[in-house]
Amino acid sequence: GAVCNDLTPAVYYISKVRLGDARRASRKWAIFLESGSGCASVADCNERYVDKRELMSSKAYRDSYAHVRGSDIFDSSPLSNPDYYDFNFVLIPYCSSDLWIGQSPWNVANASRNFTRSYNSSDGRNHFAFRGLVVFRSVIEELGLDGCAVDEILLSGSSAGGLGVINHAGWLKNRLSNPACPPPLLSTILDSSL
Repeated sequence: GAVCNDLTPAVYYISKVRLGDARRASRKWAIFLESGSGCASVADCNERYVDKRELMSSKAYRDSYAHVRGSDIFDSSPLSNPDYYDFNFVLIPYCSSDLWIGQSPWNVANASRNFTRSYNSSDGRNHFAFRGLVVFRSVIEELGLDGCAVDEILLSGSSAGGLGVINHAGWLKNRLSNPACPPPLLSTILDSSL
C-alpha cells in the first residue's frame, strides 16, 4: 500500500462540486501535491522524523480538511476563479519524503533500510517506507479517474509536489487514454519545483 514513511496510511482530502441542480457531478478535477522537501540519509530521515513528523506520518492528520477549497485555483467563486471554480478539488498531503516517486517495500519485515527513531521502540530501529508513487497512483485509482469519467484534470504541485507532477503527468496521461472516449484535457502547474 499507500503508506507514509512510518507506515501510517496515506490520506487525501476531497471537495466535490455539484453542478446546476446539484444532481450532476463535475467531471473536472484539480489535484494538488503538497511540498515538503525530502530526506536521503539515515541521519536526515531521523532528524526529519523528530522535527517534521507531519511530513512522514499521517498520525496527526485531521479526519477532514475544511480548507481544501481556498484561494487562487482552489477558490470556488466563478467571479474570482472563472477557470477552475467548477472543478472537484483533491489535496494529497506529502508524507513520503521521496519527491513523490518512491516504490520501496512497505512491509517492515521486507524494508531495505534500517532507520533509527529518536524515541524508544522495542528494538530501537524502524524501517521507513518511501511510497510516494504508490500514494499518488492509489489516490487516482480510488477516485476512479479514467478517460471516460473525466473531461479535464489540472495536476499541480509546489516544490517536491511539483517534481511529483513532472514524474506523474505521463502516467496520468496514459491512464486517461481510452479509445472509446474523447481524450480529457490534462494541464499541469509546477510551482517552485526546479
